[in-house]
Amino acid sequence: MTLPRNGFTVVEALVALVLAALAAAALAAAVAAGARGLTTARNVSRAVLAGQDALGATVPGPSESGADVLAGDPPLARRWTVDPGRGGPTAIAVEVAWGSRALVLETSRWP
Repeated sequence: MTLPRNGFTVVEALVALVLAALAAAALAAAVAAGARGLTTARNVSRAVLAGQDALGATVPGPSESGADVLAGDPPLARRWTVDPGRGGPTAIAVEVAWGSRALVLETSRWP
């Protein structure tokens, strides 16, 4: 004896459609998160290189504090400070900011 399956295939199709929609939404969220991660990695990499460039210019010899803005997308605001150590090492810090984020690189040198 077999039971009638009236309407059961419609329910199966709807469940399959809902599962496919959930899978597509999860895939879209994963792609968006990956794109945000790549953008953040690119910006941090640019900021580190800009900071290293500023440190490289101030470490070898006497220098003063300063600031500049590097063009790009997004633009990087770079500020460096040189604090004489008064008998100790001179502290050098470079802050690179973009949008609401910032990165600080610090080092020191003996006079």
